[in-house]
Amino acid sequence: MTEGTVVNLRNVDLGGLELNNIKTSIVKNQKAPLLLGQSVLSRLGKIEIDNGKRVLKVTYKERK
Repeated sequence: MTEGTVVNLRNVDLGGLELNNIKTSIVKNQKAPLLLGQSVLSRLGKIEIDNGKRVLKVTYKERK
């Protein structure tokens, strides 16, 4: 496991969907992958990945 610096992103816009207060970690390694964790993905709704077409499709949840 690589150590990193934990920061809070106040606002992230994903194609018009705004997410607030995203806890992130900045890793001091150029080869580290960029990932979205389960805590962020659970806010998005339905997620479909088509590896053949290299497409990520997100169907947003309705907010109550």
